[in-house]
Amino acid sequence: MGSTAPRPAERVGPVQPHALHRRIGATAQDVSAFLGDFTDITATWPLCQTVLGDAVILLGEFLNNVVEHGDAAPETEIDIAVTLGVAHLRVATVDRGAPLPGDCLAGAVLPDAAAEIDDLPEGGFGWFIIHQIASDIAYERTDDRNCLVFSIPA
Repeated sequence: MGSTAPRPAERVGPVQPHALHRRIGATAQDVSAFLGDFTDITATWPLCQTVLGDAVILLGEFLNNVVEHGDAAPETEIDIAVTLGVAHLRVATVDRGAPLPGDCLAGAVLPDAAAEIDDLPEGGFGWFIIHQIASDIAYERTDDRNCLVFSIPA
């Protein structure tokens, strides 16, 4: 006779229907592939296209910053968790790249765009965009890992 005790998965409860968890390599190719997967998967979530578009922009900025500025070795991985809450999309990333600069979370100022196009700075726009769209940005460096969390109001 079979046991009527719940199986382990049943004890844990149902999987959250609007959650995405991935571990990707810290390469431009892996980030690009993830953003494509993210777009495909979240297209069925009950969110407006503006929020999903904002999420792609922010994820692209955060993940590409890890790749470009995090001094991550090619074998480094980035853990990404995205969940849909009642009034927000919540994103958490963990990586073993270099620590974030101390001033990037304090706020961002748009670089001077009055210059000729060839004289515009190459960087500095990403954190400004992130601060314009995201809320509840939190960062912690623990055990040589960067833990970054942010929300996008839905």
